[in-house]
Amino acid sequence: MENLDEMKKEYLSVEPPPEGKERMKETIARAKAENREKRQKRRWKAWGSGLAAAAAIIVLLPNISSSAAYAMSSVPVLGQIIEAVTFREYAAESEDGRFEADVKIPELRASDGLSVDAEQLKRINDEIRQIAQEMIDEFEINMAEEASYEQLMIKYEILDTTDDYFSLKLITYHGAGSGYQKDYYYTLDLETGKQLTLADLFPAGADFITPISENIKEQMRRRMEEDENKVYWVDAEDGIGWVFDAIPPDQSFYVNRDGHLVITFSEGDVAPMYMGCDEFVIPDTVTENIK
Repeated sequence: MENLDEMKKEYLSVEPPPEGKERMKETIARAKAENREKRQKRRWKAWGSGLAAAAAIIVLLPNISSSAAYAMSSVPVLGQIIEAVTFREYAAESEDGRFEADVKIPELRASDGLSVDAEQLKRINDEIRQIAQEMIDEFEINMAEEASYEQLMIKYEILDTTDDYFSLKLITYHGAGSGYQKDYYYTLDLETGKQLTLADLFPAGADFITPISENIKEQMRRRMEEDENKVYWVDAEDGIGWVFDAIPPDQSFYVNRDGHLVITFSEGDVAPMYMGCDEFVIPDTVTENIK
């Protein structure tokens, strides 16, 4: 995985040709329209120009008040048992348009009737803030140094919820030459208030890794057979030195509204980065036999 991380960094550093930049600008415009119409369902693509740097204009919105945060909250879920509110916003843009940031940092809150450990929610919220702050710090350094061009986007989405689970998706995108999207998932058990790991969904000691991994590989093969444009690093020497074999115990996931387990991957995890982030819905026939 270290080699894969290095390859991602090298991929991000590649400067696209001028015509490629123009295509990416058009892609960004379309993506923003889709965001407005489809509740932030698409990510932004990297864009920029080769013009000399101009003075940057930075707008920083501090932590907003509790009352303002509540007013900006997402639609309450399951009678306000758990909700996500916009805790902080950050925006920055240079006059020449080469740097742009649009950040919305969420905070999870629980109703009084839910037995959620306050320390647990604090840990999740602290982790989210740390992820966002590190990306903001890097962005500001690069903008101050007038390094090439860059785009930063962080947003969040409440995923399909069930009577049993609440899932938050934190979406992060960093564009500099090329772009990279990484998503983070937080799933809570609404009965116990516990943040769940994948292992928590199965009996203690059960081998959930093997059957889920085998099903994912089957889905990869089927997708490639059905669409020649899809490529997954499975069953082949692909030249990158890594082939997907099995998910790790801490694999990211969520549970959809139908109660099905969904395994998620960020860009470059199991396929070329042009494939974007990917998901695999695991059939009940697989999960119900894990004992």
